[in-house]
Amino acid sequence: IAEIPLFNKLVDNFKGQDIVFLAFASDNKAALSKFINKFPFNFSIIPQAAKTQAAFGIQDFPVSFLIDKEGRVSFGWMGGITLETQEGEIYARL
Repeated sequence: IAEIPLFNKLVDNFKGQDIVFLAFASDNKAALSKFINKFPFNFSIIPQAAKTQAAFGIQDFPVSFLIDKEGRVSFGWMGGITLETQEGEIYARL
């Protein structure tokens, strides 16, 4: 939950650039809607994505990946990360 404002700012900072931000949740759409009402996101959240989480080996949260246009993971991190570090990693790959 603590990372949501950071990710929202990241999305705002890259608005209009060739990048897409997605979040994958294991919750169903109804449960996710309740959560989003309390904690708004500025990007798309894919519900019931347990298979996607398993494919990436995700067991703990928060976790983030940068995936290039060819579908390759070019950078990943688990746990908290600063806005500056995230921006730097994204700019290095755009």
